[in-house]
Amino acid sequence: MAFQLKEEGFRLKDIFLVVGIPEATYHYHVKNFGKDDPDMELKELISAQFKEFHERYGYK
Repeated sequence: MAFQLKEEGFRLKDIFLVVGIPEATYHYHVKNFGKDDPDMELKELISAQFKEFHERYGYK
């Protein structure tokens, strides 16, 4: 949503107030937009284990 408002010409200060996100969070996502996730393989392994063990994280 913040990206769309920026494209429409709104000031970033106003966008942060309306959307409710910190400025640093916005700039972090702008910087990393479109980059490959270096942890994707690890995340897939964790998701596979989670599904294998009936969607339980660990000891009850």
